[in-house]
Amino acid sequence: MGMAAELALELRTNQKALALLDKICKPYEGCDAEFERTHNTQYTDTDQALGKLITEAFGGKKNWVKALKEGAKAVGAGVENPALNDWYDQVYAKFRKRYDLC
Repeated sequence: MGMAAELALELRTNQKALALLDKICKPYEGCDAEFERTHNTQYTDTDQALGKLITEAFGGKKNWVKALKEGAKAVGAGVENPALNDWYDQVYAKFRKRYDLC
């Protein structure tokens, strides 16, 4: 899904994020999806193609990238970013639910 999202963003003209995600993710509906790209990177991170589409499709009007960066600055080492929890609960959960991902 991650590499398909990269290609979709490269070739994107006027398609809405949700339409692209439907094409990318529907074949994996109901699957146990793993999104680890590298040791420290997930395909669903907001700076990755799949994460960008997820945020655009399910994030509403909130600027999640900015909120996550500000949240990371506000917390110290070893403290979890509250904005990240919000993103998972309010954005990522909708993505997983739509495609019934385990």
